[in-house]
Amino acid sequence: MKVIPILAVIFTIVGTVDASLLISIDGVVDPPDTQVIIFPSEEVVVGISGDGLTSGWQTLFLVVQGTASINGGNILYPGSDCWYLDLEEFADAIGESPQDTLALISDVLAIDDIRDMSYIGLYDSASPPAPLVGTLVTGINFRCEDVGDVILSLADVEGNIFDQQVIHQIPEPTTLLLVCFGGLALLKRSKCK
Repeated sequence: MKVIPILAVIFTIVGTVDASLLISIDGVVDPPDTQVIIFPSEEVVVGISGDGLTSGWQTLFLVVQGTASINGGNILYPGSDCWYLDLEEFADAIGESPQDTLALISDVLAIDDIRDMSYIGLYDSASPPAPLVGTLVTGINFRCEDVGDVILSLADVEGNIFDQQVIHQIPEPTTLLLVCFGGLALLKRSKCK
């Protein structure tokens, strides 16, 4: 099986987890999960920021648990060897289908129900390497595809989770209003009998 040797090479350079890496949503770094509310078909821009406590040697996965998708991404980290691969690009790189890749990543990270992911490498061969500080990755489009909570996790290849954000996907206000009016009409109708 060709996947195991490729993954062994990909996962050999692992950064230490002494730095805090945080998810930002629409420019707000590590927002309280109660404030991240979006409607179906709405998009927010996700980014990754660092606190500067360590130099750049990180291999990361940004994973989505729940019905939503992520795509795009721009590396802002000034390191010499950086990359951002979405699910399809990563699956192609390891020679697997996107579904098999999600199952593999789910096993590696020990996270269930992964629906989408991105693979991010932040490396700098300079001595000393540039620190992981400020905005490192931006322009990741998170698209709401249904109602319900979605968990966005940033983890390294060893399954250590740096940050998680809960995104509450709620119905459009007009849909919610129609459901309320329908419920009131049914309630009124049952009281009239």
